[in-house]
Amino acid sequence: MLGTATADTVLTLVGLQLCFVEANPVAAWAIERMGGLGLILLKGGALVVLYGVVERLPVKYALAALVGFTIPQLTATVLNTMLFINHAAACV
Repeated sequence: MLGTATADTVLTLVGLQLCFVEANPVAAWAIERMGGLGLILLKGGALVVLYGVVERLPVKYALAALVGFTIPQLTATVLNTMLFINHAAACV
């Protein structure tokens, strides 16, 4: 879970440095206001909330919360990787 969240954040920040644009409006707002730090704070805040939720749930629901957080992060990581493979050369 931390790996996918980190990979998504790093790939997003690198992509933004190249020529990509953030598609998530909340993340785009945070980046517009605070740059990469905004994205890191947003992701960190989500992880803190997730930790608080997981600590208070029974195990089977805590696992569901972790999976529910991890799947979108993994999806974003795969999609960002595909964008790099297919379009990063056009940014240069």
